[in-house]
Amino acid sequence: MCQLPDYYVLEHLHSGALISLLEAHQPPNTAVWALYPQQRHLSPKVRKLVDFLKEGLAKRPEYRG
Repeated sequence: MCQLPDYYVLEHLHSGALISLLEAHQPPNTAVWALYPQQRHLSPKVRKLVDFLKEGLAKRPEYRG
């Protein structure tokens, strides 16, 4: 048994080669990453985008806590 992203196994799930187990216990699909080069000062555009994402996602209940 393992946990994999849907896009790895979707074809096999559709064909019946694999079956999904414990669907009621799957974690919510809430992962969000912002990747950018580590620098002392972010460009204003990157800083604005990261702040926008943080503020917007903080309003959603699945991202609180």
